[in-house]
Amino acid sequence: MEKVKLTDLCDIQYGYAFDSACFTDNNTYIPLIRIRDVKRGYSETFYTGDFSEAYIIHSGDLLIGMDGEFNIARWKSKDALLNQRVCKITANYGANEEYLRFALSKALKSIENKTAFVTVKHLSAKELNKLTLNIPSQEIQHKIATELGLIEKIISEKNKEILKLDELVKSRFVEMFGEPELNTKRWTKQPLSTVITVANNGMSRRGNDSDGDIVLRLVELQNGYIDYSNPNRIVLNEVEKKRYCLNDKDFLFARVNGNPDNVGRCAVYHDIGEPVYHNDHIIRVHFDEELLDGVFASTLLNSDYGKRQLKNQIKTSAGQYTVSQDGIGAIIAILPPVKMQIKFAEFVQEVDKLKFEVQKSLDETQLLFDSLMQQYFG
Repeated sequence: MEKVKLTDLCDIQYGYAFDSACFTDNNTYIPLIRIRDVKRGYSETFYTGDFSEAYIIHSGDLLIGMDGEFNIARWKSKDALLNQRVCKITANYGANEEYLRFALSKALKSIENKTAFVTVKHLSAKELNKLTLNIPSQEIQHKIATELGLIEKIISEKNKEILKLDELVKSRFVEMFGEPELNTKRWTKQPLSTVITVANNGMSRRGNDSDGDIVLRLVELQNGYIDYSNPNRIVLNEVEKKRYCLNDKDFLFARVNGNPDNVGRCAVYHDIGEPVYHNDHIIRVHFDEELLDGVFASTLLNSDYGKRQLKNQIKTSAGQYTVSQDGIGAIIAILPPVKMQIKFAEFVQEVDKLKFEVQKSLDETQLLFDSLMQQYFG
């Protein structure tokens, strides 16, 4: 195996600074690839001006985003224009392009982690041009690329399974309760304040003690679930424990964030066998269980309807977006009979069991992929 300069392994085409005055959302024009489009593989920005065919990108072309996260991915959509701060990689004879994709993803992540930044990280053409990679024989390149590509495909399929299960829950919700906005089934509609029995913000104290109690942060509170994979722990005093301890079926809302899309994400809490507390970025409420089930509420409030309701309650100050307890209380919820809500919750529980098995398999496959990436590329 030898170290070879990236510029000897492939051609690097850098994007052009297209005139932003010609950007449009009119999809009758040619798409324009911007930084955010590299990973997702499609664009929602289009270009109305003149352009050179030299900057047209085709489906399957290998691209690198040079700002923020230095992502590398194949273009998945129709022909589009290569904008500035995005570049295209084309392997030369003797280099396997899929091998380069995997090798570069590791190398770019290393550069990203080392790159200093004030607002957004930038990858320079100079740094990319001087990059070197360990290159084995063509046969080994092909073998490694095929192996990693197969595992990557399995990961993709398992992620699709999870998305399909999520869609199944959404579909079941609409089947049972209709679209909340239209409320064609004429359920009672009330502000959440009428069904909230307890509400409080969490503790402001910070810390990280391996022998402490779990204190949930925003990073653990996701849309519809709580992630305990890497919990924060703090040694708490008795007053804090009494005030901020979560009870089974409490409902949690993200209170503050610099990104308005993250404010209000929510999930129902279930007892995990040890005490769990929450910090002041999270609002805890408890619903009257005779009127509103937490699992039903989670699906409702994480739906497009729920997010629109919550968006109307978000305030902004000094670059931070917040929702208050009063704002949460102002959200209008449909209230079908609680027996129906519980029946829906039981369905969700069965789907969650399937999701757990798929997620477990996904985690094991991802661990294998990460291990092989480390083995092959360090």
